[in-house]
Amino acid sequence: MSSKIIEMILAIIDDCDITRFVHAKLVKHLELDIDVIKYNCGRKFLDDLKDQKIDLPDIVLTDYNMKVMNGVGLINELDSYRSKNRIENKLFSYIITANKDISTITNDCKNETFQGFIMKPLRTDHLSDIFEKSGFNVLQKAI
Repeated sequence: MSSKIIEMILAIIDDCDITRFVHAKLVKHLELDIDVIKYNCGRKFLDDLKDQKIDLPDIVLTDYNMKVMNGVGLINELDSYRSKNRIENKLFSYIITANKDISTITNDCKNETFQGFIMKPLRTDHLSDIFEKSGFNVLQKAI
C-alpha cells in the first residue's frame, strides 16, 4: 500500500523577523512537503487571503502578542472567513505564546478554527503533533 504525499501550506504570522525565520527553519528541518508563507502582520495576511493573493493555508501559526492585531483577533477573523466562505479542513489555527496564563486567551478564542496553544519556543515535536492532530499525512520528501 503506497502513501500519497499531501502538500501542505503553512502560514507563520509573527511580528518578529527572527521568530518567523526560526519557525520556517524548523519546518524546513523536518524535510516535509510543506510550503511556508510568512507574514509580519495578521491584518496583511487577512487582506491577502480575502483578495485571493495567496492560497488557503492548511494550518496557521500565529503569535499571540502582535501590534496591529493579536493572535486571538486573527483567529476570530479567520473563523468568520471560514464560516462565510464555507471552508472546511483549512486554516486550522494555533497560537504560539510565551504567556503562561492562557485561560483568558482561551475564553476569547472559542471557535472551530482555533486548535490550541503552543508554548514558546516552538520545537519540531510541536510541529509533528500539529500535523498529526490536523489529520495531515505529510511524508518526507523523496531524496
